[in-house]
Amino acid sequence: MFAQPSQEVLARFESETLTPLTGQPFVITLMVETPPGVILVDWPVFEGMWGKFEVQSVAEKLMTAQPDGGAVIQQSLTVILWRPEDAVTPETFISYGLGGDEIRRVPVREVFISVTSVVDPLAPELKPARPLIQQGFPIWVIVVVVAIATALIFGVTQGRKKQVAPVPLSAAERAVKALNAIQLDINRPAADRLRDAVATLSDHGREVALTDELSALIRAGEEFAYSGKPLSEGQVRGFITRAVGILNGDAGRDE
Repeated sequence: MFAQPSQEVLARFESETLTPLTGQPFVITLMVETPPGVILVDWPVFEGMWGKFEVQSVAEKLMTAQPDGGAVIQQSLTVILWRPEDAVTPETFISYGLGGDEIRRVPVREVFISVTSVVDPLAPELKPARPLIQQGFPIWVIVVVVAIATALIFGVTQGRKKQVAPVPLSAAERAVKALNAIQLDINRPAADRLRDAVATLSDHGREVALTDELSALIRAGEEFAYSGKPLSEGQVRGFITRAVGILNGDAGRDE
């Protein structure tokens, strides 16, 4: 499995999958092979946002002695990528010594990851996603018509006296406001909050046509919210943050 013994420290990242789904936790492992007499003096710390990766958890380091007197040290971390894109592990170094004062550094060979979609189009159990958009007039159109009618009636009854009707929030602005409230409600279970966030985005989809990116995010949220698996605060925060970013971009295009 590992390279033949040498006088150099060899370090690399390995991934259990090179094509994870959007929002799917997967494991990346740091593997370090050391020859006899080598002492590791520095080990990287993985937490929070690590490049494009969100670190969910980090396992303890494991060391396996080799017959030649060397060792293999490994540490696994569970990470998530929230966008369908290509990503590479950030530049990382291992520092080591040979028993004297000299300290050497060796780069960790990176691993390339490609996130293409939320669901696997070749999966035999793939089912059509439930429709997110209903027929009929969007709610915001009805709101605007009612506001205009109210203003006209008020103008007739008050003569020349003018009344400025309040400008309603756009569909994207209402969705962002609701998502921010869900994110702040940290006393509720993460799974309940994620389901509320998915429902908010689905309601938004009934008002306006969804972008492909937002539709993919909704499907990912539905998959995790109803999977029955434990959800972390970081997963809920990451989902809502990504959704708000997309909605704010949609609101900017509407202006």
